[in-house]
Amino acid sequence: MASPRIQSFSNHGLPELIVSDNGTCFTSIEFKEFLKKNGIRHVTSAPYHAASNGLAERAVQTFKRMMKKCPEGTLTAKVARVLFSYRVTPHTTTGLSPAELLLGRKLRCTLDSIHPNLSRKVMKKQEQQTKDHNKKAKERWFKTGDSVLIQNFSFGPKWIPGLIESVTGPVSYKVMLGDGRVVRRHVDQIHTHHRRPEVRNNLPQTASMTLSQTDQGSEAWLEAEEVVLSEEKLEEPATTEAVGSSETEQRTVTTPTPLRRHSRREIKLPSYLKDFKLD
Repeated sequence: MASPRIQSFSNHGLPELIVSDNGTCFTSIEFKEFLKKNGIRHVTSAPYHAASNGLAERAVQTFKRMMKKCPEGTLTAKVARVLFSYRVTPHTTTGLSPAELLLGRKLRCTLDSIHPNLSRKVMKKQEQQTKDHNKKAKERWFKTGDSVLIQNFSFGPKWIPGLIESVTGPVSYKVMLGDGRVVRRHVDQIHTHHRRPEVRNNLPQTASMTLSQTDQGSEAWLEAEEVVLSEEKLEEPATTEAVGSSETEQRTVTTPTPLRRHSRREIKLPSYLKDFKLD
């Protein structure tokens, strides 16, 4: 009898009090020494009076009745099935099952399958939402050494260039800036940096020769135009001297003044003045 009790006490701890009948298994010297070593107090009921230990007698009666209703199987399977059913059944006084009072949680049984599982329903909805989102979402990722633009939260431009130094997570990166600083950014705060190609250096040789010739021609035309303008500026109003027999007359020839040109567009009054007569 001591071995099963030791196993039970190892799972649930040592009790302070044990109430039993006057059976020889409870009154033996070995059992008394076991109780004394573990500091357990033992109380026995009155002889030939089962009602003195009514809780134990009622538990035995309930166990026997459940064993009779248990389907066929081995004795060990029947006992385990009966104890499980008894421990998950709520008590009429407390409203909770013995297992819930002892463990602080409900044990799942076959009757739980008829109740809606809200946590499972929420999980299915979240999986469906994730699946629908991934159909349209475009995954963005970067690798070490990529040239990127990161969001700037200090003074200066909103986006500053940098290089991916390391990947710290599925959506987290460490970026090295131009001044040597290393900052951490989320993938939503990073954009790919597309550098503009140098078109003039990448042109073929024939195209570059054509451009150079065109530039030379334009420069020559500009030089010729500057020469003409400079000659015009050097010319002063022409003066002619007419020499006569009796006297010398001087006449000054000046350039005519350009006429002012006016717009020939027809002038119309605004629509809100159409009913008025204006001078």
